Amino acid sequence: MAFGGNAIVFPLHYMTTAAVVPTRQRGALFGIVAATGTLPGLVAPYLTGHLLDTADSQSAGYTGSFLLSSAVMLLSGLTALLCIRPERDALRLGLVPDEPAEPAEPAEPAQAGASKPLAQ
Repeated sequence: MAFGGNAIVFPLHYMTTAAVVPTRQRGALFGIVAATGTLPGLVAPYLTGHLLDTADSQSAGYTGSFLLSSAVMLLSGLTALLCIRPERDALRLGLVPDEPAEPAEPAEPAQAGASKPLAQ
């Protein structure tokens, strides 16, 4: 799950960003997303080593590391669920009109037994 999750998360970063950020600002924001997305790869080994070195046992150190990682992931996920609203953000940035589009005319129902001619 941990390795497969990256295959889902990284494309979603860029898709979400592309959906709500104006074109002229995307390059800068993609840089920020890439930097913040790779920063844990630099911090996590040091922090895990520190937790292992200061724990009473190796098992306690790993338990603390995994619990801290779980807490960070849960808080990040909850923050994303509460804060990311593509429709609201696109409206705020002026990427969509204020008024909703009118619904399309419904297609006429097909009559029973009627068939369309085949293309020649």
